[in-house]
Amino acid sequence: MRAKPCRTRSKTSTLLRIMSQEGNAVQEMLAPPARSAQETRLATVQQASAEQGGRQRPVWGRTQSLAGVLAELHSSNAFLAQRGLEALREAVASAPCGVLSEALLKSPGLGALWMAWETVHADAKHRCSVAPLLAAAACLRYDARQDVSASLLAEADGVAAQLDAVAMTFVQRRLRDAYSHLASGSHTRANAALALLAAAVDGRPAVARELAASFDFSLQALPRLSNHVPMQRESAKVGRKRLRGSGDGDGAAARWPHPPSPADMSVKDLQAQPSRVLFVDFVLALLSAEDYGLARAVLGRKVLAAGVLHGIARDPPDRATIALRRVAQCTVEGSHDGGVRLPTRVLSAIFGDAAVEQLAIVSMRAGREEGGGEAAAASAAKVLLQALATQPLFGITPPRATLCPAGVRAAARCARLLKRLRPTMCRIHARLVIAAADANPCVAAAYLASLSIKVDPSLSERWLTSMALTG
Repeated sequence: MRAKPCRTRSKTSTLLRIMSQEGNAVQEMLAPPARSAQETRLATVQQASAEQGGRQRPVWGRTQSLAGVLAELHSSNAFLAQRGLEALREAVASAPCGVLSEALLKSPGLGALWMAWETVHADAKHRCSVAPLLAAAACLRYDARQDVSASLLAEADGVAAQLDAVAMTFVQRRLRDAYSHLASGSHTRANAALALLAAAVDGRPAVARELAASFDFSLQALPRLSNHVPMQRESAKVGRKRLRGSGDGDGAAARWPHPPSPADMSVKDLQAQPSRVLFVDFVLALLSAEDYGLARAVLGRKVLAAGVLHGIARDPPDRATIALRRVAQCTVEGSHDGGVRLPTRVLSAIFGDAAVEQLAIVSMRAGREEGGGEAAAASAAKVLLQALATQPLFGITPPRATLCPAGVRAAARCARLLKRLRPTMCRIHARLVIAAADANPCVAAAYLASLSIKVDPSLSERWLTSMALTG
């Protein structure tokens, strides 16, 4: 009698095999998806960017919170949208290359940022928030072409092109929001708008030309912002004394807080910065492009050029040097190589009595050490003063041997310029007076006629210097 096969054992093995197959399928479903080639490159770039900063930074990407940030940016709730904008700024500050590359990949043209901007602006309680401006400024300050870590990505040029498009979108569609912040009377809001304007045009000639053509430079807030330099109470008296030229320092400029990186700029940083710092950065960003036509359009706006020059004596030496060299490059150097060639009336208006007085104060701060910050600023101011006193192009000094009424008036104005100098106290001023007198005898005659020097012999150093100067 044959034994019957054990059907129970066969059923058990079949059941175990089915359960094993189902378990493998469940594991495959629960396993994280494999990374694509793009995501692998992004992770490599994020790690390189974190190591390059000298400190461990959080890696922002698909596994942490960028998806959550984008979800908040798309939210119709103004509070969530504002929180998403703040998170985006912090993410860009920690790892700009990886965050912007992936953000542009998931939201082309940073459409999520503009959606959150619209949501915040439409809400009455959050309309005055500076979160959209700071987030946009942090994104636009990033230059993929100059970033070493971005060279690992083949899409570096594509990222830069998309950011250029984002900047152009802001100039074409969001300038009215910038106007409201500039004219709000709020120090923080005005500084945020200036920071965004500077970030949008810096290194982007096409965007700078569009802004120069469409921006309303007649805003009454611009002159106020260019002169806003809060002075510490304990140094106010010393600052006023130094600004009169009786000291060798830089006045209240030494108490300016060091400006942080625009990507790391927070609301507290905006409150601590004088508006003049960001205003000068905006003007220099417009002049940074190697476009003489754009430089002519910018310098032709008196509110911009005069706004920079009329407060240059209160700027720190390094910032004053950068601003003066850039202005000289666009006016003095450009007039020789056929570059800017601004009209004489425009140059004459830019370098008025107030600007000349500021240049005279800066040129007196030669400093005790050669090559220092004050010496560099004094040298840059000397270049401009010498051009004003010797070149007829600027409309201050007349052409040589011109005796017409217009030439006589110009000689009188040049003599008024020279009277603002102190040749008996500053060697640079003495050389400028001699150079102006050698360039035009009419100017020398007008200057001597306006002097009030005591000719009675004296053994004082000032009398000897005056006699040596007048011959």
